[in-house]
Amino acid sequence: MEKKDTRFKPGNPGKKKGTLNEKTKFWNELKDFVTSEGAQRFRDELDKLEGKEYIKAYAMILEFFAPKLQKIDAKVSESKSVTIVEDK
Repeated sequence: MEKKDTRFKPGNPGKKKGTLNEKTKFWNELKDFVTSEGAQRFRDELDKLEGKEYIKAYAMILEFFAPKLQKIDAKVSESKSVTIVEDK
């Protein structure tokens, strides 16, 4: 199989330096939506919730902004030594 020549032809300078590709443009537009109109709609929907449903939704979205603390169990024997076991 013959290898394809992928070099630019004379007169074709290619993309200008700093030009974003289509995928990056898409993700930037999505981020802008999520942090503006999407955020406002989320707030509106969150305001409609009450009680346990509100707490559940609030705790779920909070995980994106504050890291979860890892659970650690401490087991103590009679010899007064401490063993720390991490859940993974």
